[in-house]
Amino acid sequence: MNLLKETINRENTRSAKYDFREKLFGREDILPMWVADMDLPAPKELQEAIIKRAEHNLYGYTTHDNQLLSIIQNWVKRRHNYSIDPDQITFSPGVIPALHALVQAFTDEGDQIVIQPPVYPPFFSVIQNHKRELIKNPLLYEGGQYKINFAQLEEQFKNGAKAFILCSPHNPVGRV
Repeated sequence: MNLLKETINRENTRSAKYDFREKLFGREDILPMWVADMDLPAPKELQEAIIKRAEHNLYGYTTHDNQLLSIIQNWVKRRHNYSIDPDQITFSPGVIPALHALVQAFTDEGDQIVIQPPVYPPFFSVIQNHKRELIKNPLLYEGGQYKINFAQLEEQFKNGAKAFILCSPHNPVGRV
C-alpha cells in the first residue's frame, strides 16, 4: 500500500474548499472541513489513464460500451456478491444531478421525501426545488456517534412519506 507522503498545497488553485473561505466564512484562517473534498492525489493509474485519453485531443460526446458495463458488473459481484443486470445501470454526471432526476422520476409534486440531517445541504434544496415536502428524520447523537432514529422513520413512512434519500456514507457524520 502506498501511503501518502506528500503535502499538496491547494491554495490559489481555484479549489472551492480553500479559495472561497473568505467569501463563505468571512475569513481565511479556518480549516476547510465544510465540503467532502479530499486533499489526496489521485491514484497514479487514474492520472495516467486521463492523460492517455487527453492525448487523443478530441473531446466530443462519448458513450460507454459493454466492456465498461462488464467491469461494473464484476466489481459489484466481487464487492457485494450481487449480480446486476447491465440494463439497470445508468450514468450521471454527478450525485446532485442524479438526485434531481430521481426525485422527478419517482415522486410527484407534494410527495413527502425523508432526509436525515445533519446532511449535505443540496439534499434539502433538491426536494424543495421540485415542490416536494421535506420530512426530516434527524440522526440521533448517542454515545459519541450518530444513529438512525428507526422508530421515527417508520412512523414517517406510515404517515405518507413516499421516498427516502439515504446518504451513505453519511455526509457530514461519516457513518455507513
